[in-house]
Amino acid sequence: MKLKGHARAWWESVEEQLRRTRRPSISNREEMKERLKEKYLPIDYEQMVFEEMLQLRQGFLIVDQYTDRFHELTVHSRIAETDQQTLARYHNGLRGELYKEMLIARLITVEEAYQLALRIEKQLGNTTGKKVMPMDMKSGHTTGFSAQ
Repeated sequence: MKLKGHARAWWESVEEQLRRTRRPSISNREEMKERLKEKYLPIDYEQMVFEEMLQLRQGFLIVDQYTDRFHELTVHSRIAETDQQTLARYHNGLRGELYKEMLIARLITVEEAYQLALRIEKQLGNTTGKKVMPMDMKSGHTTGFSAQ
């Protein structure tokens, strides 16, 4: 793990303090990660992530954006749930029209739900959550990068 700026300076001070007090240095990556979490994450970080995960809704996001955020929050919340529970949470967060279209499907995994949601979103024309491509004012063409 390569640290930069304040995190690097802080870590060097931790290592120096251990040397001065003749305690063993931290050689385990997991222990290092725990020390960094204690220093830089809010005390209630896990609770905040868990609450955001439970409240996640697609809203104006496209399916790809919603799915990316869903996976990020799932990983960071570190909860243990069955595949069916994860699938239910994913499905319940989808926008209304996608949710309704998927009700009759017999889905087993989040990946299946994601693929179906992409197809439905495409069929529906994705009127909500479209990525906007900036326009070059001189040529009238899109610039090829997303304005996010």
